[in-house]
Amino acid sequence: MSVLVLFFALIHVITIGAALGWPISIPRAMMLGMGVMFALIGNELGRVQPNYFVGIRTPWTLADPEIWRRTHRMGGRMIAGAGALLVVLGLVAPTESSFVLGIGAILVASLGSVVYSYWIWRQQEKKEVQQ
Repeated sequence: MSVLVLFFALIHVITIGAALGWPISIPRAMMLGMGVMFALIGNELGRVQPNYFVGIRTPWTLADPEIWRRTHRMGGRMIAGAGALLVVLGLVAPTESSFVLGIGAILVASLGSVVYSYWIWRQQEKKEVQQ
């Protein structure tokens, strides 16, 4: 929650600064802010305990605490990596391409977490059938 409040505070400062005429690139600042936000959220995601409100909530993760743990560890790494990529893109890439690549990285990390969740659930189901 603190990360989101800080991110919204950054948006507020950027908006006021642009209105006051500060020489600031809003798209670049937003990419940097989003990158830091996703990196911090991804870092904490691996520690989230099973619940119905926060996290990667698929039927498979909610049904098994081990699948929840493994999914959130991997998903946290993927989202933190996407956040780090957003920071790098925000610093060096042209604005138009950094936005598309950044959003693509977040989508790949998010959807990849769901696919990974399903994959480990299927592996576990196969093991149970074999036994």
